[in-house]
Amino acid sequence: NSPYTVMKRLRVWNTAALTIDPGVTMKFKPGCDLEVFWQATLTAQGTAGQRITFTSDAASPARGDWGRIIMSASSVVRFATIEYATQGLTVVQTSPTTIEDNIIQNNLTGLYFYLTGSPLVRNNTIINNNNGAIISSGFPIINDNIIHSNSLYNLVLGGIGSPINAERNWWGTVDPQTIFNVIQLINAAPADFIPFLDAPNGSPIGNNVINGYFTQNTQLTLTNSPYVLLGTAIIPPGVTLTIDPGVQIRCLSQSFLDVQGTLIAQGTAGQLISFASVSTAPTRSDWQGILLRGNSAGSILKFVRIQHAYRAVVVDNVSPLFEHNVLEDNEIGLRITNSSTHFQYNQITNNSFGIRLQQGAYGYRVNS
Repeated sequence: NSPYTVMKRLRVWNTAALTIDPGVTMKFKPGCDLEVFWQATLTAQGTAGQRITFTSDAASPARGDWGRIIMSASSVVRFATIEYATQGLTVVQTSPTTIEDNIIQNNLTGLYFYLTGSPLVRNNTIINNNNGAIISSGFPIINDNIIHSNSLYNLVLGGIGSPINAERNWWGTVDPQTIFNVIQLINAAPADFIPFLDAPNGSPIGNNVINGYFTQNTQLTLTNSPYVLLGTAIIPPGVTLTIDPGVQIRCLSQSFLDVQGTLIAQGTAGQLISFASVSTAPTRSDWQGILLRGNSAGSILKFVRIQHAYRAVVVDNVSPLFEHNVLEDNEIGLRITNSSTHFQYNQITNNSFGIRLQQGAYGYRVNS
């Protein structure tokens, strides 16, 4: 009987079940949805050779022609193609266990999450939408997908307080800056997209890229140097980042290291740790710098060279051990706010401003 045409909003309610066989095509008139609520069930399970298709009924289909598919907790949509919708798959409140093996393309939004659970989203191809996926709440685990060529953003995070696991996806590129640029954060924690794949269904790479939250104590080693600092990297309270002597960290545009836990960056006179712009023609303010604040007690910066930042180091309400460092070619070398500490044996040269003291900077000593 395929193809079927959905003429009005189609609701599956209470404990009802709708099963769609492999190979079936469902065409939706403008504004029509498929809504599966409460304990109702949608089972749309195709096969690799016989995909189920949810598409527009228009002769010349376009993004946004029809509404969306709202999935209940017990729903299964697998080996399906969802296209030309306003929101391809919409997951609200409780969530299905997995969303996998689908092609989600040519929609205004491919996936939309407003939920309380953590469904596993894997092995999907999410391409050529305006936005690949929007997450307004919940913590879906987005692994091993193909997500690229979405015209606005591949991933949009709105108001999510903790990192989303978006590891091991193919983003259409191996350039971490390009991947980062098409993930939109709206008052949200950074997405954890590292490692990422080097090709569709490829191998994970990018472990030398620093971005997002450090969830456990971490050591950056000389063997894996140089590292790339991308976007905002956060060391939360209770976590320590240790950087070995001689490690080089290349900082991409507007990148920023936010130390709320502990940073141990202890080089030697012969092996300075280096933070510098990744640019081949670096300038002051290429990246944001390092912020030591809040609970970052016990931090050590010793024999560290920091260059090309807007504010190389900001010390805010903490007292790190800070000596034998080189702060040069920055807009501001050192900014001290609400802190009392002893800075000694540092070289602070060739910056627009060497040291800037803000309110509450008291009891400090600078012998540099």
